Amino acid sequence: MVNVCGWASALFADLPPLNAFCALGMPILYMLGGLSPASSLGVARLLSKVLPQARMLAFPYLGPMGPVTHPERVNGAIRHFLSQR
Repeated sequence: MVNVCGWASALFADLPPLNAFCALGMPILYMLGGLSPASSLGVARLLSKVLPQARMLAFPYLGPMGPVTHPERVNGAIRHFLSQR
């Protein structure tokens, strides 16, 4: 609770420009649930265009809580991604 104000500031005031993500040179596994809210899917569409080394992985029948509701599928995808590095 101590840093709630700091988190709010980071979420709403310190917005990096979209092109700032172009500088991320590490491999990224960007996972999203196909049943996630439209706002989340919109962010994924934008980031997929600017993250240079991102591998996008959609789980068509999962929502935003996929790591909690289906940890075996999500963990398996992470394990596979890391094994390729």
